[in-house]
Amino acid sequence: RNSLLLAVFVSAAFGFFLRSQRSSSIPHRNTSAHFFPEKSMAKAAVLGSFVADSLALGAHWVYDSAEIATKLGKVDKLVKPTLTQYHTTKEAGDFTHYGDQTLLLLESVAKHKTYDLKSWADEWHTWAKSYTGYLDHATKETAKKLDEGAAPTAAHSDSTDLSAASRIAPLALLYQSAADLPKFIESAKSQGLLTHGGVGEAASLEFWARVLHSVVAEKALPSEAMKKAAAAVGDASLAEKVQAGLASAASSGTDEEAVTSFGPVKTFGTKQVATGKSCALPSALPAAVHFIAKYEGRPDGLRAALVENTMVGGDSAARGMLIGAVLGAHLGLESIPKEWLQSLRQLPKIESLVAKL
Repeated sequence: RNSLLLAVFVSAAFGFFLRSQRSSSIPHRNTSAHFFPEKSMAKAAVLGSFVADSLALGAHWVYDSAEIATKLGKVDKLVKPTLTQYHTTKEAGDFTHYGDQTLLLLESVAKHKTYDLKSWADEWHTWAKSYTGYLDHATKETAKKLDEGAAPTAAHSDSTDLSAASRIAPLALLYQSAADLPKFIESAKSQGLLTHGGVGEAASLEFWARVLHSVVAEKALPSEAMKKAAAAVGDASLAEKVQAGLASAASSGTDEEAVTSFGPVKTFGTKQVATGKSCALPSALPAAVHFIAKYEGRPDGLRAALVENTMVGGDSAARGMLIGAVLGAHLGLESIPKEWLQSLRQLPKIESLVAKL
């Protein structure tokens, strides 16, 4: 009887051992970031994008970097916008209209568990009609066309701004595997072309989708991801912009000098404005590439890049959201300053939406 009991015990123990070994070898049984690092990388892309927009808010569209430094000091915390009339309804920790649309996209994909153009267009249209923040050309023109019955694929403005691509971070939560790249590109282009249809927009949207996907799904170094993406898109004008940003990052010049070099200095009234700091793709895209490539190798790269990007001025929000998304995914959640996250007024909502995905 003792021998029989011993045999049964040994058999049961061995079976338990096999089951435990088999279970531990199946990663989908564990949803932690340790087993799924791309989950935390995608979340870091989203949070990095949002903190970048909120950090830039205080000095957004101020083109004089000396004015920013004199009136705000080093912008290394989230501050209320007081230097221009664009964001008078906003407080410290809020978003620009770019960040608000990105939050809307996050809400959409969290609700539907996918990206769908009709849902996005309907939700965006409803948002635009009641929005109390700044309405830019792309928003007003697209809303007007949708009001008149235009299809989502034909309602876009002629804008050539970088900000269409600045919204893409939430899509990284949907498309995290290597096989998801075509869907990521399609969705990124679809959401952006709803509002921005100018020359170069489709190529820019594909480029940034490829870059972010490569960093999240392939753990690629951002500078290498940008080189690879530019080649894959196959657009000569875009490739030239990317190369300009990479070259400036490798130079010994300052960030101010680099960004200013991406466009001519023009006179508006009594002011001279460095158009290299502007919203348009010819200047904004290489500027974003510059900051990503220059700071990717530093442990504090996300913080340093976003502070310096804000101090340069101009359309720091559109540039910053892509810088924050790519460097957030590359350097991880721990690279995002906790004080910035804790100062985001919409953080609880963002965390809840991310958790649904």
